[in-house]
Amino acid sequence: MCTKNYEERTKLNIKDSNGTLIVLRSEPIGGTLLTIEEVVKLKKPLMVYDMNKERRVNKVVVWFKENNILKINIAGPRESQTPGIYKDSFHLISEFTNNIIRSMI
Repeated sequence: MCTKNYEERTKLNIKDSNGTLIVLRSEPIGGTLLTIEEVVKLKKPLMVYDMNKERRVNKVVVWFKENNILKINIAGPRESQTPGIYKDSFHLISEFTNNIIRSMI
């Protein structure tokens, strides 16, 4: 997918996936809000994971399995908009993938 237009790229990411996980710590704005609106419009599975309220990766695993997600789109605010979100998202996604892998063995 070669495009510099973030709106077009966002829509293609949603279209090409089976579901979208949004990781955030505040109300969605900008591209994150666009992502949510587009996922809802396309009626695809969506999970909004607020790092201030959630700390259970199992919730993401259950959502992933219940919706038979094969190709996931993971989105959220930029680090420059939400300092620390990269590190928090990295840990969440690492724990999530480890959990999925363990469940397959």
